[in-house]
Amino acid sequence: MIKSIFWTFIKRGLPAIIVFAGFIGLFNYLVATKPQVASEPAEPQIWTVKEVVVQNQSAQPVETAYGTVEASRKAELRFSVQGEVSWISPILRNGAAISQGEELARLDTTRYQLALDEILAQIAGEEAQGQSLTKQLDLRKKTLARTKRMASQNVVSDANLDDAELAVAVTEGQLIASNARLAQLRVAERSRRKDIEDSSLKAPFDGTLSKVAIGLGQIASSAMPIAHITDQASLEVPFVAKAEIYANAPQLLGQTVDITWQSGARDVALAKAFIARTNAELDKIDGGGRLYAEIIDAEQTGIRPGAFVKIDFVGRSFENVAIIPEEALFGDNLVYINDNGVARAKIANVVWRAPGEVYVQGIADDTKLIATRLPGIGDGVRVRTATQ
Repeated sequence: MIKSIFWTFIKRGLPAIIVFAGFIGLFNYLVATKPQVASEPAEPQIWTVKEVVVQNQSAQPVETAYGTVEASRKAELRFSVQGEVSWISPILRNGAAISQGEELARLDTTRYQLALDEILAQIAGEEAQGQSLTKQLDLRKKTLARTKRMASQNVVSDANLDDAELAVAVTEGQLIASNARLAQLRVAERSRRKDIEDSSLKAPFDGTLSKVAIGLGQIASSAMPIAHITDQASLEVPFVAKAEIYANAPQLLGQTVDITWQSGARDVALAKAFIARTNAELDKIDGGGRLYAEIIDAEQTGIRPGAFVKIDFVGRSFENVAIIPEEALFGDNLVYINDNGVARAKIANVVWRAPGEVYVQGIADDTKLIATRLPGIGDGVRVRTATQ
């Protein structure tokens, strides 16, 4: 049985083993005799980039600030005295344009007039008293002079002379007191007349009314505002300039600036203004200084107090600066020079930034800067310009 199995294996398995061994030998031969191909080094990647040629120049970049339009002259209208409102001008309404000195409202002056009449009566009585005392003083001075002559002749006693001198002194004192009372009454008269004058509310300057709150029969006082007046012809825009700009504030005074009133992306109104003055102190919140731009021909611009506007002005002047696109600046102060197709890093002095452009110093004229953002930019990277 075992012999039969053995011969069956020899007849059927041995040929398969021989074929497999031959296949392995042939495979090893082919691998051993395969020709060797020399490997070639990979070519370095070359990036296509845009470039900008540096040209240094003088430049005055336009700064942008924002502020709210204000009226340089505005006031609350109030009566200086208390009283009942007896008359209101038809023009005393919100939005009305009024002229300086125009009467807007009036209080009942009956009580003030009665007080004035009383003072005038007292003045008249005091004036009569003063005239009487003046005549008495003249007579007593004459009596004193006669008494002195008679005393020198021993016609009268010393007691008579003393009485005459005392009468003159008393009358002089009474006249002085009368004149003092009269002066006080004159002051009281002016005060009463001023009360009557202040019972009429008048416009302090040309302007436009707002927040009007008054009615006939109302009891008005100095604590109650009647209306607000705004001078539409004297509008200004306070705005904050950066510290490095505000440091040259004296050179900014008188500069003409552009004012733009915007609503969304639309320009509502445009105006010209000039920088008229500066604030005495730095702005603690923004770290710069406050400037004031007065709008030229404010009434013709359509801009009104409360409008939020943009201010474009020249803040600084630079010499020997290159204006490069922001794509040419990497990080805070790094640029890359296209040195015959090889990128070379260089540190630039950034002096000013604006949307889309950067002002730098320290780069020679005609230098070619790479102006394309590359993920692997660095020294030695191969580049070529987009036109090549």
